[in-house]
Amino acid sequence: MTERGPGIDGQSAKGAWSLIWVLPFSLLLTGACSARADLLPGPPTGGPPSAFNTCPSNSGERLIITVSNQGGKATKSTTTRVLFGPLPAVTLPTRPVLPRDSVSVSFRIPEACYQPDCEITVLVDWLNEVRESNEDNNQAKKVCSGPNPQPD
Repeated sequence: MTERGPGIDGQSAKGAWSLIWVLPFSLLLTGACSARADLLPGPPTGGPPSAFNTCPSNSGERLIITVSNQGGKATKSTTTRVLFGPLPAVTLPTRPVLPRDSVSVSFRIPEACYQPDCEITVLVDWLNEVRESNEDNNQAKKVCSGPNPQPD
């Protein structure tokens, strides 16, 4: 085989073509070319997940959970699970979430949760229904103080 003359940076044309094929393949292997969803409980802040900013003060109230997608791909429907201390878990379907958007899911706080406090753990995409760029940020936990006793 004869050389066709210098290519990129004085390399042979054959060497230049090798670079053209290797670079895109290495980007594909590192995931730089793929966009995935990334669900997390709470608004996409870049910090630790916080599913909710305020705690409902009484049992029976609704807890509004924000499920955000900070990734570059829309999700399909998923399932969000909430643990209220030692009580049985509650799960609800979660609508699809567009890239860099969020949806809300509402849960009723069980009557027996506040004893005197209620530890709430939120797990988004808990059945791993969505292939995500980061599966480690799908959980948030918070302890909510019970209602203050009224003076006699």
